Amino acid sequence: MKNKIASLLMPFTLFILFLLVNSCSKEEDYAEADDKSIKEYLQKKGITAQKTESGLYYLITIPGNSMRPNLSSKVTVDYKGYFLDDTVFESSYSGNAPTFALQNVIAGWREGLQ
Repeated sequence: MKNKIASLLMPFTLFILFLLVNSCSKEEDYAEADDKSIKEYLQKKGITAQKTESGLYYLITIPGNSMRPNLSSKVTVDYKGYFLDDTVFESSYSGNAPTFALQNVIAGWREGLQ
């Protein structure tokens, strides 16, 4: 009985392993393609941005004061999100900048705002 269960699980285990290996290589391919697209966009727009080790590109347009938020901080942010074709997909510029707990936002915001 044990061998029968093992023989039934083996194809399933191999399938999961196949998915994991292929998804990792696809993620790397996407990351490389995304990085290339971002670099091309920045060059086309004449923007000089900094890149962190994690791959986050950022540009400080208006320097803040010496205060730096940490993960337990709440931050108020005016922002505008663009696709690489300059289409705005989200904006907070409607009059009331939102306030977020920094620990509850996406990784890029947590890193960039700190």
